[in-house]
Amino acid sequence: MSLALSAFTASAFADGPLDPSFGDSGFGFQVLKIGDSSTITESSQISALSQDADGQLVTAGVSQRQLFVARHRSSPDGNLDGAFGDKGVATSFFGDNNNGATSVRVDHHGHIVAGGFVSGDVACPDGDEYRTFFTAVRLNDDRGKGGDADFTFGSFGIALYGGCDQDLSGVADIAIDDDDAVIAVGSANPSSSDLTEHSTVIALIRWTASGILDTSFGESGAQLTSYGDSAGGVSVKRDKAGRILVAAIASESENRIPLVLRYTPDGKLDSTFGKDGIAALPPIAIRASTYGNVCCLAVDLLGRIYIAGGIDDNGDGYFGFLARVTSSGSLDATFGVNGVAIVPYGRSYVGSLVLDHSSRPILAGYCSVYVYAESCVTHFNLDGTINRTLGDSGIYTTQLGFGQTYATSLLVDGLGRPTIAAIAYDTSGIPQPVLIRYDEMFGDGFD
Repeated sequence: MSLALSAFTASAFADGPLDPSFGDSGFGFQVLKIGDSSTITESSQISALSQDADGQLVTAGVSQRQLFVARHRSSPDGNLDGAFGDKGVATSFFGDNNNGATSVRVDHHGHIVAGGFVSGDVACPDGDEYRTFFTAVRLNDDRGKGGDADFTFGSFGIALYGGCDQDLSGVADIAIDDDDAVIAVGSANPSSSDLTEHSTVIALIRWTASGILDTSFGESGAQLTSYGDSAGGVSVKRDKAGRILVAAIASESENRIPLVLRYTPDGKLDSTFGKDGIAALPPIAIRASTYGNVCCLAVDLLGRIYIAGGIDDNGDGYFGFLARVTSSGSLDATFGVNGVAIVPYGRSYVGSLVLDHSSRPILAGYCSVYVYAESCVTHFNLDGTINRTLGDSGIYTTQLGFGQTYATSLLVDGLGRPTIAAIAYDTSGIPQPVLIRYDEMFGDGFD
């Protein structure tokens, strides 16, 4: 793997101070080139961002229909760590099968765990059938063999869930529990007779720290939850009590409904939360809008849950929303307008959500005022108003090259500087995966 910067002609336009020490551009961004070709193809996307105990950045995504994980030096420039994998990148875990990563975490022993999907033909009783599986890949992260598959996990470092009796979306998100078990969420086309009336259901599973499906969790390792006509899980977190929180989006009678679900640590819906473990957001009271999608979820130390996504503004475009749900499962009326706040910057889309050390939420995604979309980072106060002391009235926007720039994931380094993973279109109109780091802290930093 190497770096490719020429296509952006060193152009970065930002309302917010980019860190010039980061990357090789001198402008605070790093363009990633996956593989040996001189050009990144349209199939290369960076979808997830995390960091290890040493503060080194870890990214994951898909390139040439293959899952990849990369590790970057933490100081000062974010360049790839040549001691990891092949010149900083680990890939090619599934042969020719279509696969990719959607999330990445680092467990308590320093292993890198990437959650995602793998699809291919499966030998079923009625012949070969094309199926998609949940998958998690665990890699060693030590300097001696960093990037190698951890053969103590699953089968040769890979855990799978799925089969002939159901088709899955692939993993949308993962969480690591205190025992380094891997909790994964997504959606499934169910086969059981009591769920077949729903086109898709929320699928929540747990693999043990050894990569084996944990049969003590849910129903023999998996918990399938239906809502409305169809539903799918998109994000998973754990609260300080070890309960599992899932953000999902459901469809019912042509309406889309954001959901927060709370499960007990053993994978059962928590009846003390919302209605039988599910909190459904009521229709939004902003203009003539309806909910469009959900991307992400975060939980603070008081058990309050933030859920973010997009709103369809009466068919006139999207803008980002952020809602806060109480620990009992109702919208928190002290936040925003009746529990919901929006990103007040043109048309916008939210792709990532984190909380700072004071539990104030920060969203990353894109905003569009004129023609082109720019990566967009927005910092909120605890009451749902915008923290207007930063960037352009509380919003950082960045455009690389002369096309669209979309933020997909957000975190901060040990100094509290925001770093985003993004997809940026170069001067030839080709999307490329990039990292962008700002040289300013949001208040007292992030978690």
